[in-house]
Amino acid sequence: MFNTKVLLPLVTAIFLFCAASASADNGTLTYASSATASSNWYSAASAPGGNFASNWEFYSVGGSVNSYSVDLDNVQLPAGDVTLTPNGTNAWDVNFTVPLAGLTDGGHQISITLVSGDNTPYQDTEPLNVENTPPGPVINISAFQDSPATWEVDWSDPPNDTAPLSEVAYSTTQPTSATPPADTQYQDISDGSTSLTGLPYPNGTTLWVWVTDVAGNNDALNAQSILLGTQPAGQTGGGPGADGNTGSATPITASVHGHTIKGKAGKKAKVKVTATYKGKVVAKTTTKAGGAYTITIPSRDKGKVVITVGSSKKTVKVK
Repeated sequence: MFNTKVLLPLVTAIFLFCAASASADNGTLTYASSATASSNWYSAASAPGGNFASNWEFYSVGGSVNSYSVDLDNVQLPAGDVTLTPNGTNAWDVNFTVPLAGLTDGGHQISITLVSGDNTPYQDTEPLNVENTPPGPVINISAFQDSPATWEVDWSDPPNDTAPLSEVAYSTTQPTSATPPADTQYQDISDGSTSLTGLPYPNGTTLWVWVTDVAGNNDALNAQSILLGTQPAGQTGGGPGADGNTGSATPITASVHGHTIKGKAGKKAKVKVTATYKGKVVAKTTTKAGGAYTITIPSRDKGKVVITVGSSKKTVKVK
């Protein structure tokens, strides 16, 4: 016997269709979130009522049902959280609610079972990804001038975060609660980006940066601060150049060791270093104490590589 089933996630009001056969688990479901497209993660903080509420519709199973149930991680949901309603001729909806609070972060499994009046079993198992913990602070945050009037801020993603990240928030006001300050701005980072560019702030501005995951979790108290430049805001003259050093561009030294390039530029630490191959940035790092840097490019890239430190450039040849 063959049947078609449709799961309708009420959390998102997006309808997703899949098919399965009796007594078989061959359905496939991609959840979606109204906050970020193609997200299959949910949190108690962002889901209505803190619940994942859905219904699984069984078609062509007959006019009566002997039994039905829903299991979460092989544990049956309470009867009060599961209901059965008719949906047209020979079709039935198994409706269920999963409280998300208290669930561990990561992947869970929902199994929906219905036994029709002629004792034919129908079942399917689908994933439910849960993330109730806000992302921690970003790490390795740094800043440099990407033009005389604008800044770029770079960071590394928080370690040990389960759900992918979707958005970065930044503010010139230090957060004092989990709620973002009024001047907070946002940028999509669902593509894996770890930088903000073209920020038009004066030298000496302190910027606060934190991130949101695809389940909608964030905590402004996890914001990390970065000082844009070194001179106080409003002061003129004598400020750092685009390479983090006072004055004009600083000469770069570079020695090639396979696909790793080592060198020095100026004396400042945390100045951005990029390697460009055929017009595309293929690697990024920052200088260490004393202006030293080490950067490694992909092994497939061979030929002329441009090393850029602030406003300074040097071309090397990688074999």
